[in-house]
Amino acid sequence: MSYYSFSITTPKNTAKTDKIKRVITLGSGVIHNVRVRIPPGSRGVLHCQVNHHLHQIAPTGEEDDFHGDDEDIKYKEFYELKGTDTKLDVLTWNTSTKYEHEIILQFGVLPKWVVVPYAIAQTAKNAWSKMIGSWG
Repeated sequence: MSYYSFSITTPKNTAKTDKIKRVITLGSGVIHNVRVRIPPGSRGVLHCQVNHHLHQIAPTGEEDDFHGDDEDIKYKEFYELKGTDTKLDVLTWNTSTKYEHEIILQFGVLPKWVVVPYAIAQTAKNAWSKMIGSWG
């Protein structure tokens, strides 16, 4: 398994219309795990979106963005990066007039042949739980 971690600092007075773009590179495979860490102190003025080409992949809403204060967001994902097409654009802006702010992005990437059987098993488990109750 490959695990990637990126710390991105955005200067103060960076407007949404002047988003800063940082290109990050992951390995090929399936992004299966995402963690977004927003340290204390940003008070919702730091914003972040992750794109693959022109398509926003995180968060999934078209105009949504990660923001908050002392947030630790973790979620499962299933987004495939094929071949050498493994670059993501991280777009950030920071409306603070006093301070720069940091966001930490972490991605777990596994080969597709590892993730697909797990996803199938998880789907079966969820269906079974709905039919007869919790899975011990």
